[in-house]
Order: sequence, then C-alpha cells, then structure tokens
Amino acid sequence: MRGGPKRRRTEPPVPVLELTTVIAAPREVVFDLARSVELHVDSLAHTGGRPAGA
Repeated sequence: MRGGPKRRRTEPPVPVLELTTVIAAPREVVFDLARSVELHVDSLAHTGGRPAGA
C-alpha cells in the first residue's frame, strides 16, 4: 500500500446508562400490565395524554 495502512477515525466511547427497577410482583403480571393500554391511559389521565391512534 502506498503511504502505509489507512488509519481509522476513532469515535469517542458512547456512554452507557443502566437503570434497574425492582418490582415486587411476578414477571408475568408485570409483562401483562406493560402491554395494557387501559393502564397507560389511566397513568396519563392527569396529563391529558392519549395513546397513539386513540
């Protein structure tokens, strides 16, 4: 190669944020509630927010 190997630009490392939330409930219950549109509607009632498409 003419002029030696090409140098790669190095990007600064991307920060990684990790958040752990401990919930005292069976994972099946948490999973089902996470998919509940009704629960999300109730949780947004004080903001006037609505789910997309509603």
